[in-house]
Amino acid sequence: MATTAPNVVDGDCGGTPPSRSASTIIAARTLHVLTIDGYSDTLKSNVDPSQHLLHSSPFSAGGHTWCIHYCPIGSTEESKDFISIYLVLEDTTADVVSAHVTFSLLDQQGNPVPSHTLTTPLLKFSLQGTLPKGLGYNSFIRRDDLERSGHLKDDCFAIGVHVVVTKEAIPSSITVPPSDMHLHYGDLLSSEERYATDVEFLVGGETFAAHRLVLAARSPVFMVELFGPMKESTTVNKIQIFDMEAQVFRVLLKFIYIDMLPEMDQEDEAAMAQHLLVAADKYGLHRLKMICVEILSNHIDANSVATILVLADKHHCYGLREACIDFLNSSAILSAIVNTSDFQYLIQSCPDILEDISFNIVARQLERAIFLSENQEGQINSVEIGIRSFPFNVGGRSWYICCHPHGKNNISKDFISIYLVLHDDIAEAAMVQATFSLLDQHGKPVPSHSRVTRLVQNFIAKDDLEKSGHVQNNCFAIGVHVVITKEVPPPPPPIVVVPPSSDMHLHYGDLLSSKRCTDVEFLVGGVTLAVHRLVVAVRSPVFVAEHFGPMKEGANVNDVVDINDMDAQAFKALLNFIYMDTLLEMDQEEDTTMAQHLLVAADKYSQERLKVICEERLSNHVDADSVATLLVLTDKHNCRRLNKACIEFFSSPTAMAKIIETDEFQYLTQSCPNILEDIISNIVACQLEKAIFSPENEGGKINKVDIRIRPEPWQNSNARCG
Repeated sequence: MATTAPNVVDGDCGGTPPSRSASTIIAARTLHVLTIDGYSDTLKSNVDPSQHLLHSSPFSAGGHTWCIHYCPIGSTEESKDFISIYLVLEDTTADVVSAHVTFSLLDQQGNPVPSHTLTTPLLKFSLQGTLPKGLGYNSFIRRDDLERSGHLKDDCFAIGVHVVVTKEAIPSSITVPPSDMHLHYGDLLSSEERYATDVEFLVGGETFAAHRLVLAARSPVFMVELFGPMKESTTVNKIQIFDMEAQVFRVLLKFIYIDMLPEMDQEDEAAMAQHLLVAADKYGLHRLKMICVEILSNHIDANSVATILVLADKHHCYGLREACIDFLNSSAILSAIVNTSDFQYLIQSCPDILEDISFNIVARQLERAIFLSENQEGQINSVEIGIRSFPFNVGGRSWYICCHPHGKNNISKDFISIYLVLHDDIAEAAMVQATFSLLDQHGKPVPSHSRVTRLVQNFIAKDDLEKSGHVQNNCFAIGVHVVITKEVPPPPPPIVVVPPSSDMHLHYGDLLSSKRCTDVEFLVGGVTLAVHRLVVAVRSPVFVAEHFGPMKEGANVNDVVDINDMDAQAFKALLNFIYMDTLLEMDQEEDTTMAQHLLVAADKYSQERLKVICEERLSNHVDADSVATLLVLTDKHNCRRLNKACIEFFSSPTAMAKIIETDEFQYLTQSCPNILEDIISNIVACQLEKAIFSPENEGGKINKVDIRIRPEPWQNSNARCG
């Protein structure tokens, strides 16, 4: 459905969006269901829309009171055929509230109807000033659409109103370090202890010790070889590899463990990339393969192009193959290498490539030529395409379209290939650009299958076409937009190969969720969780000691280890972090509670990065209700960064007055009396700073202050501060 612009109530149409640079966090989510029982009765009032405006009962969301305004005949002349609906702030407070809302027509099962679901942008609400007090849609749904929809039953229907209240996050002074997951696995490979190695590879006379689980997690081929039906014998732990050099296998192994390549000079990098591309294709390492393609695409020259082109063809690197063919786009370059042994090997091993090279040269020469007669720019001819179309005229020249339904060669055999071909024999060359588009049933181009180019060898995969829905009655159409120009266009942009970002965490996440190859179980809060000893040991020195050190919990497969000081949800989140180095997204309340549990777990299992992440998240949620509890945590678990944020929160006398009355603060004074001295020192320092830099102290009269604090009932009577 078309996008509908939201409308505000009692305010400017655009409202006031939060600053683009402000960071927001979700404070609360609330779903309120508005049920209209007696829909027809709501239409019977007089024609004044204001008489039809119905108010829901007030409800709470994010600590504020709201209600829903519903107008069944629209709230304006333009929306008279629609239902209008708004979320309105009913608070008496002058506070500014940031929120956005999703209105959804609900089906009979209470689920949102996607075609009648609208979400507003994030806006600020207030009962004061010029800010809007409400936000919604004048034209939420046409009444006749509602009545025909099947969601109006017995004169009753429902609208779901999902309110998300946000607040601006205070910038945290705590900096979370970057992921160190790759370093942990790098240490596992390079450390002198080499604990838990269970397989060796003999490559080029050298022996490499490794870990079956790491190899299997990162490579689907190793997973099958080491743990599948065709696995190597478990009694023979030395596997010979004959088709690779030792130096190449060493780099391959390092990439598997740390997801990056070592630094090399330019010449070594290009040579190594050729070998690694073959290895990456063999072991199903897609990211490594794309990294090698990127490296090689930057090293294409007359000496290397033939070799790289053979590699690209044999290992299905279509982008690299096209980059090589583009490099061979002139007769001069081709003449320089045509007699070399590498090129001779190329045409013997990949004969189809020669045809593509020749076609590419002709097409480039055609593009660079200038059409000398009058330009007929913008003329579009519709041509019915068979295998070869009838000739047609564009720009005073005759053309035809050639379509290969089974591809032009072996490389494109699973695709449809399509070309624009100059048909006439006029001597003047023509400059042409063609846009090939698969057309839908209405004759409109399908954006995902439109290409602007001189030729399209891999226009669309045949199975993609058959599944697209655009083949009807065994027929489909391709639109060809031909543009003739007088000026030589710029050369096509270079082929840029961008390797995907690191997917190491996804591989280990799959290992956790699939439960393949697990060898130990944890019993936590009545829930049994199967994991891998090696993975938890790699990421935690505590788990190393427990499972591979002198204090290890037995060595039998499927041992069960009891965890008595943590609930199951927190331990699941800990495992997710150990395997993937990330935390799941949660709303504010869940996030705060989980971060407290995980901080304790991170300290127990020496997960320093997780500990910092928890400190950073909790520092964004320090308030009068939580600060005392957080201070107890910081004291017990040595969280200096979070401790500082909590102590600074006490610098406000208003905050201090609220906090000292709470039970949590009483517990804080009893369990961590030393924190009181830090709090008082911080308050005194803040007061002293304000006094020294106040306008009344322009002459510097205040440079030393003697401050005495009367002990309160909660304060240790021996406390002193001056």
